[in-house]
Amino acid sequence: MKLINRIVASHIAFTGKSSVQQFTLHSVKFLTDEEQIIHGRMVFIRKIDGFIITTALPSIIANIIGHSTNYFNEDSFEAAIGVNLTILLVLTTMLVEIATAFAQADGFAMIATWMFISLLLPFLEVMLQTLAKYLKDRDYENSNKVEPLDNFPEEVFAGNKKKKNWVIEKDLSRFSTYKTLAGNSKKTFLIKYFLRRIKVVLYSLFIIIFFTIGQTHKNNIIASHENYTLVD
Repeated sequence: MKLINRIVASHIAFTGKSSVQQFTLHSVKFLTDEEQIIHGRMVFIRKIDGFIITTALPSIIANIIGHSTNYFNEDSFEAAIGVNLTILLVLTTMLVEIATAFAQADGFAMIATWMFISLLLPFLEVMLQTLAKYLKDRDYENSNKVEPLDNFPEEVFAGNKKKKNWVIEKDLSRFSTYKTLAGNSKKTFLIKYFLRRIKVVLYSLFIIIFFTIGQTHKNNIIASHENYTLVD
């Protein structure tokens, strides 16, 4: 006596757990081919909350702390560098652990991209803050070597402002330090402006683009599953 006469693919239902470790079962689809062989396809979606809690949120908080060092007192240069180096070490440790756990998993490239950008930020903080400190120290050294223009006898310029400006621009052997001071001050201002403003905008754009790409990829996978058909 036959206990099972026929299995209909459309009547098959998955009753197991929908959550498996770091993945969630999104949907299951069964189809029957011409030879009455049933084919099944399951779509698993990586849990976004796990990535946010274990990777995204800690790295964002770490970079916010690193960004705050741009507002430290200028005399706290060593403390600012120490904070960013510590953040760099922590994020490197996170990257090693993530690479060990997800190296063979699908989507590791996205996680690696996130961690690479997160590591790049404290690295830029250390390098650019060091450069700004170097330029400032050079300004201080050069300012002690320059004799103020007010100390020069007025007869040198004979009250001629144009001549005075021409001397500052042309007599590099005597007044080049003034130009160096002005150039270094401008570079320092640009560095601080980049670290305080532009870097924040770029990082925010990266976060938005990252999650947009991830959501688009997820939607494409779901759409391909819904349109899934058997091909000979």
